[in-house]
Amino acid sequence: MIDPLTTARLTAPFEEVAPMNKKAPRVAKAQALFSRLSQLQDMKKRETLGEDAYSKEVELALEELLNS
Repeated sequence: MIDPLTTARLTAPFEEVAPMNKKAPRVAKAQALFSRLSQLQDMKKRETLGEDAYSKEVELALEELLNS
């Protein structure tokens, strides 16, 4: 089961997770997405995120990256 704080981080807008910096918005958004993917991998390694949830979150993050 994922704790509420983790859920909030996963569902928060990217601007809240990784504030925009002086770089181009697309670069900052890509960095935030890769940071999110890294967090997901860490959660999976610690077994706080199941395989199905991990796959779904990764798929959503990659789709968002491709659509930006």
